[in-house]
Amino acid sequence: MTKKNNNDKGKPEIKGAASNSKFSLILGIVLLAAAIITFFYPTVANYVNSLNNRSQLKNYDNNVKILTDEEKQNYLEKAYEYNNKLLNSQSFESLYTDSDYTETLNFGDGLIGSIVIPSIDVDLPIYHGTDESVLSKGAAHLPNSSFPVGGKSTHSIISAHTAYLTQVFFDRLTELKEGDIFYIKILDDTYAYKVSEINVIEPDDTSLFGIQEGKDIVSLVTCTPYAVNTHRLVVTGQRVELSDEATYDEKTVQKVNLQMPHIDITFLIVIIITVVFAAFLIISTVIKQKKDKNHNKTERVKKNNE
Repeated sequence: MTKKNNNDKGKPEIKGAASNSKFSLILGIVLLAAAIITFFYPTVANYVNSLNNRSQLKNYDNNVKILTDEEKQNYLEKAYEYNNKLLNSQSFESLYTDSDYTETLNFGDGLIGSIVIPSIDVDLPIYHGTDESVLSKGAAHLPNSSFPVGGKSTHSIISAHTAYLTQVFFDRLTELKEGDIFYIKILDDTYAYKVSEINVIEPDDTSLFGIQEGKDIVSLVTCTPYAVNTHRLVVTGQRVELSDEATYDEKTVQKVNLQMPHIDITFLIVIIITVVFAAFLIISTVIKQKKDKNHNKTERVKKNNE
């Protein structure tokens, strides 16, 4: 009777240990899966968003193809008119109604055109305005700066995020140097700009955004330093004619951006710790289960021998 009671007392302990072991194994697998998914999510999201951008720009090109020459010219004339009003105002402050701005060069959903920077693999749609809803999907044209349709005494400001979790935008803008070429595509036209100046400014500093008489300028703006975002990087380019130096080839400069978005060091450390902990749980649980299995097997052999 004593021997039977001892066995009965041991059964709940064995059952409880098995339950704990199973829980640890499941927890380890769940943590490992969550860490892997979290780590790769930014890259996958960037790929999906980049595909969406390419789709948007393809639709843009298709819509442009069906426009008549007169319709295209009407779009441009309205942009020229806006730029002339901006020049005559001699002010960077808002002077026009929302409709004056949003109805100019709007090809659906606020889409203006695209910016291509071959040296850093950028190919992004440009949208009206600088709201977060715009900045989360592409490059943003700053209201009350000139529309990027060429012409003397114009200065267009185009901004985009850096270190955005789900997509690479202007992350590599810091790699640009004087003499590099970038392109703006509006309707059928492609405008080439050579980088002439690079500056770092305070977030509220607009002193570099003014129109310079006789010059056709585009400035690219993003946050800096990387993932700190206390200042703004301003890369300014002056218009150059398309030539051997600034040859636009869609097959080589337009491509889906497959770069991996920025991953914060703290985020990376958390992922590594989670993976290590999950691996420890899984391995230690499997080893324990194996030992318990061997122990139980040995006990059964002993019992049978007795």
